[in-house]
Amino acid sequence: MSTTKTYIANIDTKRRDWTLTVRITRMWEVKYNPTSEIADSLDMVLLDEQGSQIHALIKKDLIPHFKEVAKEGSVQNDNIIWFNSFTSMKFEPEGLVGIPMHKFSFQPFEHMVERNNRKDILIEIIGQLTGVENKINKTTTSEERRTIHITNERDIKVTATLWGEKANFITDAIWENEDGPQVIIITATKVSLFNGNYQLNSTSRTKVHINLDIPEVHAFRESITGGHPNKIEMIQVQQPETIEETMKKTGKTIKELQELYNGVEENQVNRKTINKHENHST
Repeated sequence: MSTTKTYIANIDTKRRDWTLTVRITRMWEVKYNPTSEIADSLDMVLLDEQGSQIHALIKKDLIPHFKEVAKEGSVQNDNIIWFNSFTSMKFEPEGLVGIPMHKFSFQPFEHMVERNNRKDILIEIIGQLTGVENKINKTTTSEERRTIHITNERDIKVTATLWGEKANFITDAIWENEDGPQVIIITATKVSLFNGNYQLNSTSRTKVHINLDIPEVHAFRESITGGHPNKIEMIQVQQPETIEETMKKTGKTIKELQELYNGVEENQVNRKTINKHENHST
């Protein structure tokens, strides 16, 4: 029996047997415990040929069943959005469907103030990569981070901190194209305020693209032609102080440091570490 194709905009919760032809434009593992080797879910963003998107989720126990079929960028045929043991998937030939590889919703840099410390809102931006800092380690863990500097078409600048494995994405490869500006897209970032400046922080969902071959990148490059230098500045920063070093230098207590760093993700003191120090000092 043939099935009727449905678009994302038309589905609802009244049925559980929808058939969708979609592209997996983004996929990431969710780990409730960052140190765990096993993901608690495999999350995806699905895009159909009408341009509609929806979040899909595969539970932990079903990941092995779908992981070989669910590939980022591929076109899939899904029965439901919340995957279960009855869900089926199959590849569709690229030539038969008109679904783009990517869809973005870029936010102007000026809107970052509205999203400060909003953990429920993730934003994506496009801009020119103008500066790259060296990688450093977080003071309370071994996790690496790298901060990059981005400028938009109105010459407004913002920094973005890439955490963990995403810090390794910015490599020497970004200097291969010396003929023009390096246009960067960063998705699923959180906004925080540090030293009076708004900045972006990567999350487990974040994807980084440089010089992606899409109309938005071409249009951005045209908008800054001749107005921005193409050179990327290499910025050397020092490894930040440990909690003990900061306490000795500033004369502040653990609680005072906690208040100072409260709400700033990039420099936030690990609460477990603070509690450990408080327990040792009492």
